[in-house]
Amino acid sequence: MGTKGILILLIFSMLLVSYSCDKTKEKQKSTENQNVDTLETEDTTAVPSSILDEDFVNKPFEMDTLTVASLEEAFPRLYKIKKEPIKNVHVKNQIDTLVTVIIKNSQFIFYKTPEHEFITSAIVTNSIIKFSRDIRVGMTQKEFKSKFEKLKNLNALPVEVTISGNEASGNIVFTFKQGKLVKGEFIGYVD
Repeated sequence: MGTKGILILLIFSMLLVSYSCDKTKEKQKSTENQNVDTLETEDTTAVPSSILDEDFVNKPFEMDTLTVASLEEAFPRLYKIKKEPIKNVHVKNQIDTLVTVIIKNSQFIFYKTPEHEFITSAIVTNSIIKFSRDIRVGMTQKEFKSKFEKLKNLNALPVEVTISGNEASGNIVFTFKQGKLVKGEFIGYVD
């Protein structure tokens, strides 16, 4: 390889290193911006990302009873339904059903046995479905904080706040973006 080849290779290497450094800095800035998505610009390292509130988790949605039928009745023209058979691990030869109800961009998953039906999970991403205490997608972090005694006096919230119950009741993860609630995810307990 001649002098020109070495010179071209050296220039190319320098450009590649410079490009790589720029991309690394951009990635670090992006990560920092995602982690600073709070109500205030204050340090949130001491802010709890999880609180215990069994009453809320035991009745997470505004509806008195949350079932496939109650969702169909409340949103008659907005819902879609999908059913999937699933083998019961506790009762030999029993086939149960996983029922997914989709309302706009939100979804609820129910586990149905011949005797019982219960919600296993839900992802709510629109304001037509309300959580208990009048919590809904689109509300501000300030409005959200006012719904929980343990959060009221905080200056800032993390990007995700988990409301927990006991192990058998599950938990709800609320996600914020640019100071507004964008998603609530209920994760129930299934044996």
